[in-house]
Amino acid sequence: METHRGRSVLFGAAAVVAFAALVALFLWPILFGSSSQRYALDFEGACWITTVGQTPHGYFAKEIVVSDEVSRAWLNVAASDSVEVYLNGSRMASDTFVSLNGSAIHDLTRGIRPGRNVLGLHVERRSFPGPPRVLAKLSYTDSSGCLFTVPTDSTWSSSSVEETQARGSIPWHSASFDHSGWNRVVVEGPPSRFEIFGSPVSPHLLAEPIRASWMGCPDPSVSAASFSRSLLLNSRATEAKIGVASTGTFDVAVNDILVARNPGGDRTLHVYDVSALLRPGANSIRIGVAASEPNPALLVQGYIEEQGGSVRRFQSDPSWRVLPAGLDAGSPSNGPGDERALTLGVYPAQPWGVLATESDEILLPLRAQLSRWVRLVLLFVFVALDLLCVWLGVGLLLSKITGRSLSKALLLDGALHVPALVWMGCAHLLRFDVRFDPDRVLQPAVLLASLALLFLVRALVVLPSLFPPVREASRRPERRAGRGGAVPWILLALLMAAGLVLRLNGLDTMSLSHDEISMVQNTQGLLQSGVPFKEIGPIRKPLTTYEVVPYSISVPVLLFGLSDFSCRLHSVFWGTVQIGLLFLLGRALFNRATGLLAAALQAFHPWCILWSQNAFYPQMTQALTTLTLLLFFKAVEPPSLRPKYLYGSAAAFGLTYLSWEGSGFLLVPLALALASFKGTDFSWMRSKHLWGSLGAVCLVVLLQMARRTFYQAPYLALGGRIAEIGLPSLFFLDPMYDPYVYLRLFFFMENNFVPTLVLLAGTPFILNSKPLRFLFVFLATHMFVMTNFLSVASNRYVYPVEPFLLLIAAAVCLHYGGRLKALFSETSGDLRMAAGLCSLSLCLLLFFASNTTVFKLYLLSMSPFSPPTLVRQNVCWIDYRSACTYVKSLYQEGDVVFSAMPHATLYYAGIRGYGLMTLPGKTMVYRTEGPTPLFMDKYVGDPLLTSFAEFRNLTALARRVWILAAPSSSVAGLNDEETLRYISEHFRMVFEGYNTRVYLWDKGG
Repeated sequence: METHRGRSVLFGAAAVVAFAALVALFLWPILFGSSSQRYALDFEGACWITTVGQTPHGYFAKEIVVSDEVSRAWLNVAASDSVEVYLNGSRMASDTFVSLNGSAIHDLTRGIRPGRNVLGLHVERRSFPGPPRVLAKLSYTDSSGCLFTVPTDSTWSSSSVEETQARGSIPWHSASFDHSGWNRVVVEGPPSRFEIFGSPVSPHLLAEPIRASWMGCPDPSVSAASFSRSLLLNSRATEAKIGVASTGTFDVAVNDILVARNPGGDRTLHVYDVSALLRPGANSIRIGVAASEPNPALLVQGYIEEQGGSVRRFQSDPSWRVLPAGLDAGSPSNGPGDERALTLGVYPAQPWGVLATESDEILLPLRAQLSRWVRLVLLFVFVALDLLCVWLGVGLLLSKITGRSLSKALLLDGALHVPALVWMGCAHLLRFDVRFDPDRVLQPAVLLASLALLFLVRALVVLPSLFPPVREASRRPERRAGRGGAVPWILLALLMAAGLVLRLNGLDTMSLSHDEISMVQNTQGLLQSGVPFKEIGPIRKPLTTYEVVPYSISVPVLLFGLSDFSCRLHSVFWGTVQIGLLFLLGRALFNRATGLLAAALQAFHPWCILWSQNAFYPQMTQALTTLTLLLFFKAVEPPSLRPKYLYGSAAAFGLTYLSWEGSGFLLVPLALALASFKGTDFSWMRSKHLWGSLGAVCLVVLLQMARRTFYQAPYLALGGRIAEIGLPSLFFLDPMYDPYVYLRLFFFMENNFVPTLVLLAGTPFILNSKPLRFLFVFLATHMFVMTNFLSVASNRYVYPVEPFLLLIAAAVCLHYGGRLKALFSETSGDLRMAAGLCSLSLCLLLFFASNTTVFKLYLLSMSPFSPPTLVRQNVCWIDYRSACTYVKSLYQEGDVVFSAMPHATLYYAGIRGYGLMTLPGKTMVYRTEGPTPLFMDKYVGDPLLTSFAEFRNLTALARRVWILAAPSSSVAGLNDEETLRYISEHFRMVFEGYNTRVYLWDKGG
């Protein structure tokens, strides 16, 4: 009994502490400033523009004539997905923000010059649908301080492909390029037409003219000096940055804390964020400068944004004090030798001239870094203690009013925090939604609303006890389950139908990937001869990895004919079946409600939808992995192992292994999960059926490895093969080993972040729940093995265990919800309904946080602006189809085609040609048969040219030569400089798609 009371109190306290943690995290950026602020940039007078031809790429150019020396220039730019900024042929900046119209501000002072200038913007669309669009505004000031702006408007020129002139020596962004043949842009509308994701860089320092003066020491003979200034703040600084330029080495100290050391002398204004070091009241800034020449000069420009939004600017001027003799900037001193700094010249006076601007990191000492964590911990402790005191007080009050024991009253009041907890959870999620400004979410009104909700819920419990009803209402008899048992199956059918629709929608929108096309090649071989194979020139190579995948692909191909849609239908089937399998696994491990919630998470999860629309192995492997675990659990759940399920799980594992050899790593997690589930009962180790099924599995693995070795012997392949990753290695000893790789690629992926947090919240239940422990051990062991013993890391390698993360999250969420409902089982019907709604809200919060139907939580990812492949919906990988179709439409008899992925060219265009690789970069096959030995590509056996001389001789014989670069980087990444120069001089780009390019050398036109 005492143990039960103690657990009840701990459960109530845990709810209060969790609410306190969310409140503290919410208060932190309000009280101490946010490190992830976004800023709205000035685009007044600019318009969104796009190209005439609606392709994924847009090249935009604007000629700018500058009449005087420029003292300051900056560019505000917003674009779809990614943008590169060029000025007079130099690449000045690049930004990537996939699936967003991201914005950024860049300093262009160094690139702009008096006379003719060309500003170029290359926008690459990676998400679809939509054209490449850009919004920009260039601003610059001349030496007299006059401000000029150049916004995007109808006067800009554009092209849909990258162009060069003078045999490739003049790029499109050069000032020497003639843009008169380009089209005018298409104006889409004002800045407000499309939503803009704010800039992470503040415009306060970059988008302002430099009004500072160069200052020095009154004694011109000194070569080292220390400059200081005090700043008085009326309130907390939400943001503060200081820009420093000097003619020598400089140190920067704020409030006697050294934050930066820089060699200086590079004509650059180095900007440091010192927000964390300033405090209300008096603050000091000290900058020590040392130079090899006498009289070092210093220029400072900065700003401070105080709480409330007021911005104070400061710069180097005679108000600064200077102390000779090179005092260390970090030393607190204000000696009698201090005197006013001497003004040497007003920016941009010579000989210092114009300064560029760049941001640098500050060097915080350990005590300054720890102080932030200490403040966060103290804030959490303060909030937690306050809420726990109130919790204890309310518990005592509830105990007296309702007649409950104190432990039950405390448990009840802890549960009453759940609605406010869910409210704060939603508020925190909105901070990571790219469509919301965090500053609008971080408002005191949101926190007050959560506290008001907590007060209201408490009142609903206390008031009925103060005013009891006149007569007791008769309680309705409880309904038996009866036919209600069919409801979960109906809901499951609806979930599977919804999942099927989501997976069929846009199934063939994207081109097949090169991995999918390889599977299609083997499927065609299967349909021809009954065994999956592909032809590599004269070599007929049977498929020795992913062996069962072509059999699955062949079924819809036989029914509906060969097409992108039919090739992917098998993954749609496995993805839909997976929803049902996860329900069955959840029901077997926990209950039907857990299975339904996990199935719902699976049905709508973007990662699961995308792989269900891909013909490669991951979705099939995932479904077979889930089937293996389901049958294995049914085999080991009773005290004595059940043979039929053991052999069934062995057969399912065999299919899983033959769908992807990396599945062999599942054996270790299965063994440890079994041991953790059985605990101290080791009788299972004496089961002959267990060892028999294990022997059958090992036999399948050995036969498959022997078959693979046998069929690779007749030919010579040069280069590593990714298919060999199924073999374990001591990768943790490799210098490239990264122990955190799957934290980024799996657990803290954008739509897995919240399920991972729920998983962590369920760790207290591992010891008491055998099914939960079974899943925990299986998932944790699998991740450990994949991280340490697999030499290649990819998110698709861990995709097969994604359902188990979702199932654990569903089980933990419903476990908490069940506890909450149990607290109110003896209360009034309204309170029981409210408890049920709170439990439902927990499940809904988990559901919506794991998909994009409501939230777009891109910022939860460790790489929010450049997500891994096939993680975010409507992001294109490589569009082989469009590029190959373009070549096919213009192909003439006698044309020579070079292709980086010849099997894609053969599949989509029906054209065979040559490969080009003058630098060894990927696997190639050496053919010894025939009159002349030669290298072949590993996909279809086309001749592979490995030297520039071969390439030049062959292209000299053809009237028209095509180069199909897919991906776009394949030409530059696989060839030497001589070959690339030859291509640049003779070929022109005629098509550019999603990560694809087509070059043509037409000698007749």
